[in-house]
Amino acid sequence: MIAAGCCRMARSGSVTQEQLADTLGITVVHAQRVIAALRQDGLIELRDRQITIPDIARLMEFSEFNPDYLHLPPES
Repeated sequence: MIAAGCCRMARSGSVTQEQLADTLGITVVHAQRVIAALRQDGLIELRDRQITIPDIARLMEFSEFNPDYLHLPPES
């Protein structure tokens, strides 16, 4: 799974949809629907059990991501 945060990319170990749903506090069915919707909108790609974010800025805009929320240092 590929995780993204403020233009930094990190690769982590495998995460099942069940684990993802549990972490987010949603049902597995809802997680599946959200993943499907994100794929349909071209915000993520899922291939060989890996999620890729083709356009991080677009996903951040869609999700109304606020880097100040996490108190991240400004990008240099």
